[in-house]
Amino acid sequence: MSEQFRGQLLRWSEKNGLEAIEIHQSKGVRSKEKLTDRDLKELMGINRQTLKRGRGGAFKQK
Repeated sequence: MSEQFRGQLLRWSEKNGLEAIEIHQSKGVRSKEKLTDRDLKELMGINRQTLKRGRGGAFKQK
């Protein structure tokens, strides 16, 4: 954001009764999500059902 625009934005926020904190967004630190091995395998689809075409075009479990 350019300095001119930031100044205009701050003046506008003061005029309209808004705090500068609401306008200025800082980069927040994301909390890391702890996943178990079971959760990771579920997301990757390791334990999903696998199907195969059989005779006559019917699906069969592999």
